[in-house]
Amino acid sequence: MRTLCNFCWRGGLFPILLVLVASGLAVEGADAERRFEVRTTVNQLEVDFTVITPETPAAAKLAVVVIMRNKSAGNLRLNALFLDQPKVLLKVRDSEGRPVYPGPPGMPPLDDGESGRKVLKPEEFVSYEYSGMNYFGTSLLPGKYQIQFRYENTLPQKGDWTGTIETEWLNFEVKKPLLPKKK
Repeated sequence: MRTLCNFCWRGGLFPILLVLVASGLAVEGADAERRFEVRTTVNQLEVDFTVITPETPAAAKLAVVVIMRNKSAGNLRLNALFLDQPKVLLKVRDSEGRPVYPGPPGMPPLDDGESGRKVLKPEEFVSYEYSGMNYFGTSLLPGKYQIQFRYENTLPQKGDWTGTIETEWLNFEVKKPLLPKKK
């Protein structure tokens, strides 16, 4: 029995188990690196955030989609005044975690408590597509980046949904543009 245990430990099962555990961790890390979609729910408002172009030749060609769905049993009143402004809702950081700032924001709309509201019935949704062209003020160097969606409404005007939704960071990469081959 002792010889069998020594064999398992020194030359048999231990190295095999070590390789299996290490490969499992590598796969888990690879999945996190390739993550292009996330879902989160806060106060009955579900958000799906997806990077449509995880590899892009230029920051301006980045495309992301946000789908906001009412998961409650009743109607949900959503303040959508800023939902078409990616510079307000998106955050970007480089591979070192440093923020990448958007171009200058536009003028914010006036909030009269009625304009820009969307009433979603149960399971009804709205979707918004944002592009890098509408976010970045300058081009980005080739490299790996992350993007996050954050929506916050803290003013409960006339029954508006209130809360803060902040997704996990999703990955995208700006690739070096391919140059045409010389003949």
